[in-house]
Amino acid sequence: MDEAKIQLSEEEMVLVRNGEWILTKNRIIQKVYQLFGSLASTMTDELEESRLPHELRRTPPKISKGENYRGFPYVVLDCPRNFSKNDIFAIRTFFWWAHYFSVTLHLKGTFRDRLQDNILANRQLLSTQNFCLVTAHNEWEHDLAAAGPISFRELTKADLEKRFSELPFLKITSVLELKDWNVSAEGLARICRTLLQSVGG
Repeated sequence: MDEAKIQLSEEEMVLVRNGEWILTKNRIIQKVYQLFGSLASTMTDELEESRLPHELRRTPPKISKGENYRGFPYVVLDCPRNFSKNDIFAIRTFFWWAHYFSVTLHLKGTFRDRLQDNILANRQLLSTQNFCLVTAHNEWEHDLAAAGPISFRELTKADLEKRFSELPFLKITSVLELKDWNVSAEGLARICRTLLQSVGG
């Protein structure tokens, strides 16, 4: 083994001897969990009042985390969520360390077939806010730089119909910058509500 490859730089030496930054990171992740827990509670109440299919209300929210999405920690909230091999309805809120929060509506299979006309009918609602249609063919891509987002402001009804016919699933997303953390509870809830409205909820 090349010993030079396992030696620490001065910056790395400072960090490896200082545990406070790890504790700070853990506190931030815990605050994301608290934020997402509050959002899940809000969304559960909204779902009970919605006209969406019953199967979307019976599965409890799920919060999970990881350490390495493209090298950075992340936290995920799925609420509502209904995942099967062929059918998906989910609103996924994603915290990506050093990047942003994103909120994404993910439709596939029967949910897509049943609800895409509602999205077309509500395209103006999505175009007046900062929503994008994801055009990447990897449905589990969370990096918007690689997801080929197109703003709803740039898409006519004909454009959307064409895109919908070409894509094997539908993903509509919006981003909240980390600099807006202190208003993120309201911002994320607003984005989630708009996505529910877009599918007729």
